[in-house]
Amino acid sequence: MALSLSGDDEEYESESEQQRAANRPKPKMGTSSTVKLPSNRSSSGARRRRTRCRKCEACLRTECGECHFCKDMKKFGGPGRMKQSCIMRQCIAPVLPHTAVCVVCKEAGKEDTLDDEDDKFNFMLMECSICNEIVHPNCLKVSDASGVVNDELPNCWECPKCNHAGKSGKALKQKRGPGFKYASNLPGSLLREQKPVKDEGDISSAAKRRPDREEMPRYRTEEMLHRPPPLLSPSSQIRPRPEDKLRKKRKLFDDDDDDDEEEEEEEEQLSMAFSLFRSDEDQTKEDEMILLLKKAKLSIHRGQLQAASSFFHQVLVLAHQTHNNQAIIYTYSQMANLAYVQGQLDGAEKLFKAAMNFMLVGGAPQDDNAIIEMSLKLATIYAEQNKLELAEHGFMFCTESLEAKLEKHKELPEEEKTEEQEALRKETRLLLGLCLDSRARYRASALRLTQAGQDYQNALDICRQEQGETHPQTLVLMSDLATILDLQGRHDEALVLVQHAVHLSQSVGHPDHHVLLGNMAGILLHTGQLEDSVRFYQEALGLARQAGDQEAMNHIKDGLKEVEKRRSQERYEKTEAAQQ
Repeated sequence: MALSLSGDDEEYESESEQQRAANRPKPKMGTSSTVKLPSNRSSSGARRRRTRCRKCEACLRTECGECHFCKDMKKFGGPGRMKQSCIMRQCIAPVLPHTAVCVVCKEAGKEDTLDDEDDKFNFMLMECSICNEIVHPNCLKVSDASGVVNDELPNCWECPKCNHAGKSGKALKQKRGPGFKYASNLPGSLLREQKPVKDEGDISSAAKRRPDREEMPRYRTEEMLHRPPPLLSPSSQIRPRPEDKLRKKRKLFDDDDDDDEEEEEEEEQLSMAFSLFRSDEDQTKEDEMILLLKKAKLSIHRGQLQAASSFFHQVLVLAHQTHNNQAIIYTYSQMANLAYVQGQLDGAEKLFKAAMNFMLVGGAPQDDNAIIEMSLKLATIYAEQNKLELAEHGFMFCTESLEAKLEKHKELPEEEKTEEQEALRKETRLLLGLCLDSRARYRASALRLTQAGQDYQNALDICRQEQGETHPQTLVLMSDLATILDLQGRHDEALVLVQHAVHLSQSVGHPDHHVLLGNMAGILLHTGQLEDSVRFYQEALGLARQAGDQEAMNHIKDGLKEVEKRRSQERYEKTEAAQQ
């Protein structure tokens, strides 16, 4: 059964919550420049729910009256059960609630009382996206109180403590293991749909497509954000690798890496997704939607996430006005991906559920690959939110549904298998491989290394059979599996596997060859082969400099420092033994 689509557990603000009773007086503001709040208010721990900024374009809009949340509202004739605000009015830049206080001094933000910009920042409440601690930068007892500020979300940063400790993004919450980087891995699409056949009978050929695929757009693989091999640290632990979420990445389980072909296919898919309109007016809106979507993708590429969100909202209005479910589903999925990379997990969860709801209502079966794909994303989000039971259920639903579909395909007689069925089989199997890869990272984060290793092995087998031994993702999975083996103390097996991956990556020109070299050097370090470890670390460092990969460079330098410590320790032990 697919994951629950109920929105009852969501906590988005509704309009009724924002309105004050008619006869209720406005509360008076204190005159003191320092607002002292009760000390029992929590300012750290679980992340606080943010509130509307009341300044962005979304906050200043009125309800669209078309989305499924509006249709549920009583003022639009709905039952009023969902208690959610209009999807068009979801705040782009939510702020900290007025109850938030500094964990150190127990006071609220004081930036409004100051004029100097530097002073304003020092006395502004900042919430760490890693440890969730809310604090004035000036209250931190560290020599360097400058963290990594989030330009997209107000009052949000990676605090100096987490930043100096080498923690990155959401890695702390899950104690992640090999290659476990949820935020960077949420795909817009995991698989590639076969290109539609172009002929004069476009409408008739479109009608011949499978019914469950006709009513929904496919989600392209180029929206998948690339996951490079994990960085293996000298201490046998895995460092989460922060990634630039906005640049174009290589895709997981993709069978074509030609960028020009992908651009052409994207345009075709956008046209197919919004085709079959009935009037000239609708055709005009279709063209406008496609243009807005291209602007949104360009904004994402440039790092202008708020602008992209605004474009997606405009597309959604047009899609609801024309009652185009394909466009609605496609846009919801894009908005969900955007919310995810911005760290807005609750919003991403809600949007994925909305897209799935439209697909199921439109007649898509629960085991359709697109439904399973979104269920996998939801399972990933639940793991990110530490909702472990829901995450387990999600991963189980995805893998069991795909395995059942593949078993049904095996039962078909060979003479009855068509090219379309074979393409669907390959697509389903690749999606199963990605599910196993995601579950392996989830299990590795919980140090369930045996189960994680089995999932990685199964995913690697699928990728080898369907994509080939030298496919970039095959090499990434080899590195992941080698990392698990190394953590289990099976250093010899890990070394053989990672050496094979390095050899193949060198022959095919893998873009992350320096990371694989660094991982091999780390495994050599763990086996005590210090000279070989230094040699490969230095080679990896040179390649990392050429690639401009600062994170890998820092990691490799740490590895070289660890080698020096090991050498010093060995010299000390030899001296002690000689003196005795």
